[in-house]
Amino acid sequence: MNKQKKRYKHIDLLKDKNEELVSNEQAVINLKFEQKENDNLNEINKIASEETNNIIKNELKTLNKTSEFDEAKIIQLDNSLETKSINNDLTKNDSNNEVNDIRQNKNVALNNEIKKLSNSLSKDTNIKIKDINKNKLHKNVKKTNKKEPLVKEVKKLINENHAQNLKTISLENKNDKPNDNLTSLKQEEKINLISDKPIPINTTKKKRTHASTYIFSLGGVGEIGKNMYVFEHEEEILIIDAGIKFGDESLPGINGIIPSFSYLKENEKKIKALIVTHGHEDHIGAIPYLLRQVNVPEIWAGKLTCELIRKKLSEYKDIKFNNLKPFNDETTFSTKHFDVEFCRVAHSIPDAFGVAITSPNGIIFETGDFRFDFSTYGDQLNIAQAARIGAKDVAVLLCESTNAQQSGFSESEYYVVKRLKQIISQQIGRIFISSFASNLSRIEQIIAICVENNRKICLMGRSMETNVTVSRKIGYLNVSNEYFISPNEIANYQDHEIAILLTGSQGEELAALSQIANGKHHYVSFKPSDTVILSSNPIPGNFLSVEKMINQIYKCGVKVYENRPDFKIHASGHATQTELQLLIKILNPTQLVPIHGEYKMLSSLKALAELVDMDASSIKVSTLGQKLELYDGVIEITDEFVQSGVTYIDGNQRQTGDHLNNDSWEILQERQNISNNGIFSVLIMFNKKTKQLQTDPIVSTRGCFYAKTNTWLINKISSVIKQTIQKEIELKNEIPSKDYINKKVFNISSQYIWRSKHKTPKILTNIIEI
Repeated sequence: MNKQKKRYKHIDLLKDKNEELVSNEQAVINLKFEQKENDNLNEINKIASEETNNIIKNELKTLNKTSEFDEAKIIQLDNSLETKSINNDLTKNDSNNEVNDIRQNKNVALNNEIKKLSNSLSKDTNIKIKDINKNKLHKNVKKTNKKEPLVKEVKKLINENHAQNLKTISLENKNDKPNDNLTSLKQEEKINLISDKPIPINTTKKKRTHASTYIFSLGGVGEIGKNMYVFEHEEEILIIDAGIKFGDESLPGINGIIPSFSYLKENEKKIKALIVTHGHEDHIGAIPYLLRQVNVPEIWAGKLTCELIRKKLSEYKDIKFNNLKPFNDETTFSTKHFDVEFCRVAHSIPDAFGVAITSPNGIIFETGDFRFDFSTYGDQLNIAQAARIGAKDVAVLLCESTNAQQSGFSESEYYVVKRLKQIISQQIGRIFISSFASNLSRIEQIIAICVENNRKICLMGRSMETNVTVSRKIGYLNVSNEYFISPNEIANYQDHEIAILLTGSQGEELAALSQIANGKHHYVSFKPSDTVILSSNPIPGNFLSVEKMINQIYKCGVKVYENRPDFKIHASGHATQTELQLLIKILNPTQLVPIHGEYKMLSSLKALAELVDMDASSIKVSTLGQKLELYDGVIEITDEFVQSGVTYIDGNQRQTGDHLNNDSWEILQERQNISNNGIFSVLIMFNKKTKQLQTDPIVSTRGCFYAKTNTWLINKISSVIKQTIQKEIELKNEIPSKDYINKKVFNISSQYIWRSKHKTPKILTNIIEI
């Protein structure tokens, strides 16, 4: 309201294009305000002449009585006139205003033009003043940064409040007394009515009345895996998921990577709950390590997910946690600042959910992993529930983006299972079926097909056995024990009676399928009559290992079925482009934050959202640890970051709880160096009595270079080390210190090895005194 008043105190005067009118009847109104300490109200009345003041009053009275505008006449008049030069020179000062210079001329031409404008107003137009959108007019002023015609200024003025604005704009009241409304004019809002500069708009931010809600990721943004998202409001924190990312060949000795929990440890008193969207490892794998470091009061998860978490925690003897709370579609819970509800989604594992969090600054919806499958055997996305949440105005949608580069709809699980049934029913030998162990919906259907074909089912692989056992325990899989056999019982049955469900679809070296392909399994080896079905796709980063394994299987002479575009025996559990757009339309969020994907996937989701009419400025792509601030339904990316590093899981974690932390990067680099350059070891033995070398230094290598073909190099290094140590003994008549020996051995060995082999092995020195 105040912004409008300030603008209309300085109504633009009109400049006639007609050069004759300009030359014959010029009118310049010049008002200058300068600094002074004394009250200036009486002086302000002298600024405006009676003629100018009456023109303004008559125009406003006429407009105030008019309910409608003839837009065509206004536009015609607007095109024929140009704005008279008005200078809005705003200055800041704490002193009051005083008029030092008043220059005034009568403006007959101006008076005539304003009267023409008043007469042009018509009641025949259908555009009513009360329907004029103030916000759009104001927004238009900001965009164009140009002065509007007199008529448009007055229209907005009347739409606000006719009477109040008349008082504000008038330079003197009916009694010729100083206008009290002008006393509210601040020093920084002084006006010079000669400039043609646009009237500035007050862009001061609205004073905030409550705290912001912050959102940030500790994993899952810019990467696949270790998903973890944090929602914070004042003294409360909610966490969604705590996943792991598995190591690969570039991380020797590393079993997995999890998020850094430093921020959560520092703020653990704020943590109210951990919410788990579903039971995949990239969403639950880090829970044991989180519980070791941070006090988490309660964990909310679906029925199957609770059992998978409980099973996982039982393997970690030092963790005692008993506050698992199962939820379903109808469950809700609340904290002081957050209200939480759930929406079932379709995924490759049962009991997968999206999470809706109502915060003091708006509704946040986190999708988890999802897809649409209207013909699925398993769970379907609860569209009615999602639409109901969307109808409440979702401020921010955190949406997964894993398959944002895949067009169309993904294949329905119904047709995948139908093709698998066709393949299984046609085979006469043993069948090996490899799929994701966590894809329980498909595993259940495969087991049912095998039972129909009178095949005994053998489970191989720890994760496969665990997931099937848990699924049977809670009643999601109803199959009698008589249909299951152990690996050592396979030999007791005919080949056509055997179906083996096993892990290793991603080419893991120690997984069951890789072990059989390489002839290293204890109970099973391939026969030419066997059939291998690979009901999966390689995940990013595993393509080379999967191809290597498949080639090895083919070498064994067995029949292999892979997922092909023309014969799909696998469907992803992640939404493709059309599915992502469909959920966006159902939830209809104001803003979008892509998650759960590499940056190419996050960017692809941003482009998809723009195609369904989301403004690019409302889509925020952040980085790990970067805080997003949500205030009154509007989210902004901040420059504030929390610690979002990684922790490398190493060794027998289930027993010791040790992990690489402070020195993790250095240790990892050392392992990588050993992998590439090997180890060079030197053994030095001293005689305590004689204080001399017992033998020449003994050199051995592992992975550095082949010793038998490089005896000259080994002898040279041994000889130089011996001479160096003997000189030191002769000089001091004692055995040199270990630090001295280690330093000399390292310098001599690394120098000769680099010159000859261009390698930098790990150099170890063993010192023995006899």
